[in-house]
Amino acid sequence: RLMAYCASNVGMGHYCRLLRVVEELRRRRPELTVLLATDAPDLAAARRLGLATLQLPRFRFVDEESFKEQPESLAISSRDLRELRAQTLLAAGGAFQPDALLMDTNPHGKRDELLPLLGHLRERTEGRAILMLRDIPCPPGESFKLNGTAASIGKHAAYYDRILLAGDPRFFDAPAVYGWPDAVRRRARFVGFVVPRLDPIARDRALAPYPRLNPAQPLVVAGFGGGWEVEAMLTHLLKGLAVYRRRALKPVQLIAATGPAVDEERLGFLRLEAEGLGGVVIERFLADFPQLLAQADLAVLQAGSTPFQLLEGDTPILLTVRDYKSREQDERARRLASLPGVRLIERESPQWDDAGEWIAWGLDQPRQPRRTGLDFNGVANAAEAVLALIP
Repeated sequence: RLMAYCASNVGMGHYCRLLRVVEELRRRRPELTVLLATDAPDLAAARRLGLATLQLPRFRFVDEESFKEQPESLAISSRDLRELRAQTLLAAGGAFQPDALLMDTNPHGKRDELLPLLGHLRERTEGRAILMLRDIPCPPGESFKLNGTAASIGKHAAYYDRILLAGDPRFFDAPAVYGWPDAVRRRARFVGFVVPRLDPIARDRALAPYPRLNPAQPLVVAGFGGGWEVEAMLTHLLKGLAVYRRRALKPVQLIAATGPAVDEERLGFLRLEAEGLGGVVIERFLADFPQLLAQADLAVLQAGSTPFQLLEGDTPILLTVRDYKSREQDERARRLASLPGVRLIERESPQWDDAGEWIAWGLDQPRQPRRTGLDFNGVANAAEAVLALIP
């Protein structure tokens, strides 16, 4: 039995990464019984895998400058919601009795809500806890449970039998940067970037579900993570699309995944704006987004986990950075932007205003191949590491 957990009201990286590994685990061990606990609002991908799901009540941001949040649809305090979620997770784990808990999130889950269940697993000596971290959990010098004094790192790491790093030490060597003690390093494994494995398909087949798009015309694919900054950014991109069409006289198209934070009213306004342009598809969540991204002539992405799906190739990638209290995207964007055909556009820069020029940069320049030598076999490597701990 495997209990899987992820939580985030910021982006989709934890959720998508976890599901890719769970899918591979079930492919290798069909008898594996999986219970997924998450606050992800869109469970289409989990349902596609046939997963039993425990959906946690959510937090939502109420102040995007100070990042204050409150319970969504519940008239209780944030402390009470944290306790509700923590006790729900403990009860579910106590009844399900998993052989292993696989979590893709920050240590101990959102607001430490997994600590009661992690303590329960420590008492049940046969239960294993596996923490999967993104490639850059936090920038150097930023506060983080596994970045501090050796004693503090050891205390937090003690809850986990294995720590999987979903990246490559040649890109960011977290144990070295954070100064992990030897005892913690022995539990850590770099598994590579957890990107989807796709069978190549023709563009007309990939775009068949979207009849308003023409496979013969250039395509920009954009993703906005969780979607809580999408309105201004996507409106800006739509204006850039119109500007580029006028300047270059080319019928460039756009497909955009807004992320789950966009409500129906805002989504309706964005779609209305897109209808006036034509050749634009806007959806909150696209299950086939990785396949669509593989068809892009230009990708416009937040500097989260998604750019790695295109990194070992020549598709131009334009990066933006979300405004958030953790600056891990800034650190990642800075490193990625040193590669050929990858460009970072910062909001304070002179280049920000002209989104038409962004599209020209991506579509009108010769493509530059990227041969990074990084490990992109994270799905298989993570599955092997998990299965090594399951009887």
